Amino acid sequence: KLVWNVKFRPGSNSLAARGTYRGAAITDEAEVVWSDPADRTNIGVNAGSNAEYFDGAGAIWQADRPYATGGWGYIGDGSKETSNLRNILGTDEDAVAQTAREGAHGYKFDVPAGEYEVELWFAELKNAVKPGERVFDVLINDAIVLREFDPAKEAGLFRLAARKINADARNNAGLRVDLRPVKGQPIISGLRIRRVN
Repeated sequence: KLVWNVKFRPGSNSLAARGTYRGAAITDEAEVVWSDPADRTNIGVNAGSNAEYFDGAGAIWQADRPYATGGWGYIGDGSKETSNLRNILGTDEDAVAQTAREGAHGYKFDVPAGEYEVELWFAELKNAVKPGERVFDVLINDAIVLREFDPAKEAGLFRLAARKINADARNNAGLRVDLRPVKGQPIISGLRIRRVN
């Protein structure tokens, strides 16, 4: 077993291993897209999971955590982790879509001022939930961006419903995503924020 410590730079990194085996040259190559976890302008959250995950594009989805000043995380006392290991249709990234944070809560991101794309992932992970039984509003910085959102109605059971919304973080106030119950308990599988300007 050989180990090399390699320092990645943000963005695309090319790796190549070359050697010989029984006198023949062999090569193995990989392209890794790396995001610095300390980068507060590009954050992916694997909601409801205690594991980090690198998706097919090499982007990191960080393990869920409670909010701490100067960082990011979930807020509110009324939420819990939930999961289901069934295949989630509509994505190849089951490791993100199979877990969720469920209940009345939100997420706060202390990010620099600017314009952001907020990507939200929802999947109904429970067989017993029918359309109309889990309905909630999604707010970004106190403005409703999804009204009476119903994942089971929008996408069906065990199917990803993803939404991208542009939001503005002004005066270093950051971004806040809130899930407000209308009927039943809100659920979210993943969030990603990316600064676009």
